[in-house]
Parts: sequence; C-alpha cells; structure tokens
Amino acid sequence: AKVSKPKLKLSISEASGPPPAGKATAGKGRGPGGGKKIRPPAKGSTMSPAEVAQCSKVLSAIHNRNTQEDIQWFLKPVSDPQLVEDYKSKIRYPSDLGTIATKLDKNQYSNVAEFVLDVRRICANCLRYNTSVNDSFRPLAKKLAQQTEGILALFVAAPAAPRRVYPRLLYCWKLCLSLLDTLLNMTNPTDEHQTAYFFMHPVSFYLGGALPQDYLAKVQTPMDFGTITSRLFEGEYQDVSEFIEDCRLVVDNCRTYYSGREEGKLFIELADRMDGLMAQQLNALKRYDESAAGKREKEAAVMPLALPVPSTAFLMSVMKEIRDMQYTDKFTKITEPA
Repeated sequence: AKVSKPKLKLSISEASGPPPAGKATAGKGRGPGGGKKIRPPAKGSTMSPAEVAQCSKVLSAIHNRNTQEDIQWFLKPVSDPQLVEDYKSKIRYPSDLGTIATKLDKNQYSNVAEFVLDVRRICANCLRYNTSVNDSFRPLAKKLAQQTEGILALFVAAPAAPRRVYPRLLYCWKLCLSLLDTLLNMTNPTDEHQTAYFFMHPVSFYLGGALPQDYLAKVQTPMDFGTITSRLFEGEYQDVSEFIEDCRLVVDNCRTYYSGREEGKLFIELADRMDGLMAQQLNALKRYDESAAGKREKEAAVMPLALPVPSTAFLMSVMKEIRDMQYTDKFTKITEPA
C-alpha cells in the first residue's frame, strides 16, 4: 500500500483549527465487492495448493514486469523513522510484497480474496498516503495497480472458474482515480496551498485521533478522499453512483457540520471551491457511465478473460521451426539437430 519514502514530504504549511468533513466508518452496509459479497471462508480454512500456486505466479509476474527502481518501494514495510508514526496514523492496513510472500509461504491466507485484498492495498495505501500536489509516487502506484489487475485476471480469474473468487474493481476505476488526482492537485489561488488538504483523511486524524463530541450527531456518514481511495481498490464500489455519492459526501458533510459556525467559515470556503471543480468532474464521469462507450466498457469488464486459441497452422509452423533448429556443442564443436 504505501511505499517508504526517502524523506518526509509535506505539501502545505501547518494549518490550525479543526478540519472539515472527513471520514471514518466502514461504509453504508456495502461489503467488499458491493452487492455481491465474497462468501467468507470456514474458520481455520486455508487455500488449496493450486490456489497458492496461482497466487505465487501473481507475485512472480509483478516482480518480473517491473524494474527494481520502481518495485523497490513496495517490497518491505515502511520503516523510515521520519515516516513510521505518521504512516501508522493514516494507514490502517499496511501491506507490502515481502509480507504477502511470507504469508503465502506459511499458507496464512484463508482464500484468494484475502490475498488479492492485500495486493491491492499496496497500491491503495501508497495513493492514500502520498497525497501532495503532483506527488512522484502516485504514478508508480497507478502503474502497479493496472499491471496487478491484468495479472490477476490472467492467473486467478480463469475463464473456467465456476465462481468469482475475488471482487472485481469498478469498471472505470482508472477514471475515478484520475478524478481524485485532479482534486488533490488543486491549489488555492491566494496562498497556493492544497485545497483538499483537510479532506484527505478522517476528521479524527486532524484532531489527534478523536472526533468532535457532536460530530456524529450531525454527520451520519463521515467521508474523506483517503477512504474513497481505499474503497475503490477494495472493490467496495460496483456502481459509479456509489463512488459519486461518497465524493459528494465529503463536501456535504463539511457544510452540514460547520454551517453557522464562525470557526468553520474557512473550511466551508475550501469545500465550496473544491466542489466547483468536483461537480464538473463527477458530471463528466456520470455522462460517460451513461454513454454507449461507457456501457461497452462496463460489459467488457464483466466478461471472462478469453485467451485466443492458436490456429493449427501456427502450431505446425512452430513445431517445424523447433525441428529445424541446430545445436552446436561449445566443446566438441559438433552441430546436430536440437
């Protein structure tokens, strides 16, 4: 999920005062995978040898498709002394490739869905933690996420599988992530500080771990962009409307809680400014979801992966090439058919 940074990065100066509407709870009765929840495993159950082999192939493919320079950030738990405490306060479920490999070797996963959740959290945590304007780690996490979904579809979500073994992501998850990036990169015209700074984590994070006493009495469903990012990668959203609803909750909660409060004027101003851009982005996303192109992508996302079957002529040509190959022994210098 997150990647250990070489040094602490802060994108805006310290701000005082309570934050606007943030997040916190698990969400609205939706489980991983939205309406279609994955059946929990029986107590004490473990994956079959075949499932462990599939998951091992996933990890191997992730390593092979990335350079050491890119993958190094995701191999081990965050341990930088400058980051650890801050990281723990923002990331509830840390995950990294090394820890996943160890759990897999010890057969500590009850089912494939648990394994997939841990792998996806590597990317989600990185995006949730690295939220400064134009952060250099976000492109790495997005690249890894896209690769991972393709690898999972190839090695785990086999066409012959009788049931889905892990929740699929929202078909337009990359568009949703791009929308969040747009909001995170927005800055105030007056001070050039990040407009979404107080909306990136739960309200409790900005107040030392506790919500204001009257917060939950006024805000029914707390929400923030970090929580939205995690839900997106954990398969919580199975319909675009769910993602849009949560995004709107971020600003609506701020207005609900701070309306009529003198100390809340700044936060409502930030929410209003951000909402102007967010409304445009969400409306565009909704139009795409309702368009013919969106419907085609949605249908393609639920289709099982179909690998093309090579033709007989192609297979015969490969066999001929193999038969025609020559092998030369480097010691005897004798050449003979391979």
